Amino acid sequence: ISFRWHTVKLSGLEPDTRYFYKVASGDGTSGLYSFKTLPDSGYSGKIRFVILSDTHCADTARAGIVLRAARAKITELYGPDIENHVNGIFHSGDVVVSGDSPGQYTAQFFYPFAALSGNIPTMVVAGNHEGESPYFYKYLKLDEQSAYPANPALHEKIWQLRAGNSLFIGMNTNIIAQYGNTEANWLNAKLNEAELDPGIDFVFLFFHHPPFSELWFDVNTFDGGANYVKNVLFPVIKKYTKVQQLNTGHTHGFERGSILSPMTGGDFRIICGGG
Repeated sequence: ISFRWHTVKLSGLEPDTRYFYKVASGDGTSGLYSFKTLPDSGYSGKIRFVILSDTHCADTARAGIVLRAARAKITELYGPDIENHVNGIFHSGDVVVSGDSPGQYTAQFFYPFAALSGNIPTMVVAGNHEGESPYFYKYLKLDEQSAYPANPALHEKIWQLRAGNSLFIGMNTNIIAQYGNTEANWLNAKLNEAELDPGIDFVFLFFHHPPFSELWFDVNTFDGGANYVKNVLFPVIKKYTKVQQLNTGHTHGFERGSILSPMTGGDFRIICGGG
């Protein structure tokens, strides 16, 4: 099967604004869709996101059921114009079983996510199943949100975006042998910057590997990424009061906990939302 990827970049968009669009290719034309841009730093309303991980599955019907149910619940709560009420999707990785298979991105990711992605955007951190494949970065186009454009090796592997008074950061826990210290140093500088910014009240972090797991009992010995989060990134995160939540995946289960920080006297949530 051959694949042709089309990329369109929209410019000049205003923040917190709804836009309508169609997509045309050859003789084919899509229906009419709408999306809404993220609010800027002056926004004081509610910010809502869908949080997922590890939706990769050869049985794509399972992921489709979850995504369609998410749209139904959003519609039930807020109405059919979901883009006016939910700002986007954050995904903690493993969108495909094999990152080197182009067809899987269509079947396992884009097809089931079409229940939401025509209206709200998706940000993903790479999971171990993506395997740092170039297809992952070509498909997801994370370069516009790159947090480290000066380093080509990390250009799309660390991302950040701002919505209202909240900062969202995605990091790569696959590449720790080469870039673990570089990522930790960058995170320390970014969290320190956020701590000193009066316009930022909340910071949310997204990694693939969880620091702990009661479902996957050997996660700390089996996965270097989990030890990296617990032993290298936690000492950085615990220094700052504005970190509210760390979102992970990998174990294909739902787990929730709190991490106490003796350095700040506070705590932050850890949520594994995989599978």
